[in-house]
Amino acid sequence: MGAWIQRSKDTLRTIIDSVKKSHDGLTVRVSFVGYRDFEHKQRFSIMDFSEDLESIKAFIAKVDHVSHLAGGAKTHFDFPEDLQGGLHQALNQSWSADSKK
Repeated sequence: MGAWIQRSKDTLRTIIDSVKKSHDGLTVRVSFVGYRDFEHKQRFSIMDFSEDLESIKAFIAKVDHVSHLAGGAKTHFDFPEDLQGGLHQALNQSWSADSKK
């Protein structure tokens, strides 16, 4: 899972940089919602919209997967991720009325 998460982080950084570079003068606001397995105490990693693109990229860089095995669990199966909860969290961020989604 770690390799997939790292690839996602790299892709997000590239997208953020590309949008800002290719749209000179455009106000770019970025939000991030990371989600984990239902079983985790901290299921979501959230940073609301910000124009400070360096801070959002730094936030994303710090997000890590949390292995249930690393937490001392005795099982070798994985619980499902809370995708629907992540989408719900994304909808509850401070969207601008005129934003392009």
